[in-house]
Amino acid sequence: MEIDKLPLLVGSVVGGELVLPYHRVYRPCRKAPNSGYNSWIYLTDHEYAKLPINYTHPFLSLQKDIVNLFEYVAPADKNLKTYSYRIQQLLIRVCVEIEANFKAIFKENHYTRKDESQWNINDYRVINQSHHLSSYKIRFPDWEGNSSVLVPFLPWAEGKALYWYKAYNDTKHNRIEKREKANLFNLLSAFAALAIVESAQFSDESYTPGSTILSTGGGDSYYGDVSYAIGDYLIVEYPDDWKDEELYNFEWNEVKNMPNRFRKFDYDALCNKL
Repeated sequence: MEIDKLPLLVGSVVGGELVLPYHRVYRPCRKAPNSGYNSWIYLTDHEYAKLPINYTHPFLSLQKDIVNLFEYVAPADKNLKTYSYRIQQLLIRVCVEIEANFKAIFKENHYTRKDESQWNINDYRVINQSHHLSSYKIRFPDWEGNSSVLVPFLPWAEGKALYWYKAYNDTKHNRIEKREKANLFNLLSAFAALAIVESAQFSDESYTPGSTILSTGGGDSYYGDVSYAIGDYLIVEYPDDWKDEELYNFEWNEVKNMPNRFRKFDYDALCNKL
């Protein structure tokens, strides 16, 4: 029997199966007396992800720049077609970060179907299966109009290409003729996608020195009982479509000293099934 599927005879999941977490795959635990604690504490383990601060801090830096952009172009339905070279620069930076995160997910798990230098967005599409990216929603606060909620990975669930990523490629390779593709809608869709990729790995943990407590349950505020992404600006709605067998199931205090407490997600095997 595999180490991640051993019967667990101690802790709060007596009689269940021990289902250990994957590297860089955030999922909740099955409902149990201590599942709230177990569902986030593993994110703070140094073996969970390599130098996660190298991914969360660029996100926070981009968020500052986008919030600063809102001083000149308000987040509103009427401005979604607004384009500029500044928006283009931000769009490129955001998509480069998304690619960096996808690459890290592959490298810390198991994907060997291609040489790393050949990985592209068509390869990364399989990450939607492990992280349920298309089930995440991002809401922008203080929005004027009806387009404050974005589901940027939904096209993948529908078998379509990502419109905002195509816009990034178009404007990157043809900066002048395709400059209108670098508009506010595509930028914010891409930034929402980056927020989802970060949340799907790290929840709301920024790995800032001195930060040791996570709060993923949200709370009552001006915007209601919501959960915030890293940086406490964007509002994130986590997937609710996890199958029971996909949920983690462990008592962290019982497994935290195990040498193989994190698994590698086998993307090769998943690709063979698709």
